[in-house]
Amino acid sequence: MLWTVINEVEIRDRWFSDYNFLLLSPLPLLSLVAAFFLWKELSAHKPHQDHSRESRPFWCASALFLLGFAGLVVGLLPYLIPRQLTFMDAASPDSSLLFLLPGVCIFVPLICAYTIWGYRVFAGKVEDYQEGY
Repeated sequence: MLWTVINEVEIRDRWFSDYNFLLLSPLPLLSLVAAFFLWKELSAHKPHQDHSRESRPFWCASALFLLGFAGLVVGLLPYLIPRQLTFMDAASPDSSLLFLLPGVCIFVPLICAYTIWGYRVFAGKVEDYQEGY
């Protein structure tokens, strides 16, 4: 992301012009915070100790990824390919999108519900954490 801001004039102007710098500054600052906590959690984790902290590196890495993606979106919007293709140009025709909408509205909640049900059914079934699979 830093390379894009340095090389692309449009993106640099979007990030640093007027009040945009103040509005967009939480993205890189929160990214630094997430990276610090990720580094801290990964370096402090000792195997075979407290299992309650095992998910923290995952959430820190997820936050870092999402913040980086948000910065990329802010820098490139409305383009998918800089100065060539906008997201509106890349979208399917309205008739295709309207055809897909009912299927998405029905099947995505069903898939999510089935996944949650499967996790709840098999939660707590594995007793031995030391040997893995």
